[in-house]
Amino acid sequence: MSQKNELSLARIEDCTLGVAASLPDIPALNRLVTCVASAGGKDKFLAIVQYTLKIVAQFLAWRAQLQHSAGRRPAPTSVTAPSLTKLAGIISDARMVHNITGTLSMLRWLKLIESTPYKTRRLRTIERLQGWSILLYFPIEHITYLIGHEVVPAQWSFSLPFASKGAGEKASPWTFNVPVGPLVKFSMALWGLYTALQLAHYREDLKGLAQDEANISKTKTPATKQKLAEIRRKRNLIMGETVGQLCNLPLAIHWGTGSTLIKSDLVVNLLNLTANLAGFRSIWISNEPHAKTADEAPATISEKSAIKSQDTVTDPDITAPLGLDAGLDEI
Repeated sequence: MSQKNELSLARIEDCTLGVAASLPDIPALNRLVTCVASAGGKDKFLAIVQYTLKIVAQFLAWRAQLQHSAGRRPAPTSVTAPSLTKLAGIISDARMVHNITGTLSMLRWLKLIESTPYKTRRLRTIERLQGWSILLYFPIEHITYLIGHEVVPAQWSFSLPFASKGAGEKASPWTFNVPVGPLVKFSMALWGLYTALQLAHYREDLKGLAQDEANISKTKTPATKQKLAEIRRKRNLIMGETVGQLCNLPLAIHWGTGSTLIKSDLVVNLLNLTANLAGFRSIWISNEPHAKTADEAPATISEKSAIKSQDTVTDPDITAPLGLDAGLDEI
């Protein structure tokens, strides 16, 4: 093959297979990829899609009923709504499977809590309680989820090899029924405890930031403005995360009481969407390029699953409950 033909083939390859070289660099896309690279960021992104699909499906079903009442539609049902609901269910299952290793992150988080310095002992106590509550919560959620999908049986029978009623007679097997309903309520109580403790954590964080702001304001160094800007950024993150936890708290109570607190599924979906939007907002802001001070504290103010996209002691990838959303509320 001549050199001219080789150059022609190379040029054709560059114009076809190498067309990506002409695409512009999109900072927002790069930032989004970084955000969803963490387990917590990916879960929140998928949750936003999931609950958006649910809300859109509810809207389409409502619109179909109105159009049918007005004589503009032959049937009071939407063709698209069931498909969107099914897709939301698939995403919910994917999130559950993705988070099934969450217990391992909790074990590491508990270990890191003991080796990380805290500004106050109260903050350490809060995180210890949070760590143990979530360590119990995760396996319970996963077990009830698997039972609800008939992967794991809800009834177990055991035969004792040496137990017998008499000669030639075998004792009846010992049967154990997994109390799925009480377990679900207990797991929601653990999640509610974590959420309440997180709100207390934010209160302590805001106190610490106010003290730091007062101390830094007294200094007149070139880095003062930068440090104050970082404090404002952290306060902004905390306030956004507080909104998310205030949405999670009624959801924990709702699911913990057998889905009796909130009567409207739309309200449940809106609360879930708002909570995950708040969490993803924190991850998005945290991945914004900003100048870091040399003495910047290692994130004692952040919500565990969102404010730091890196996998640190403040990022054990804690996610909102999935079991009830995946169908266990019917158990």
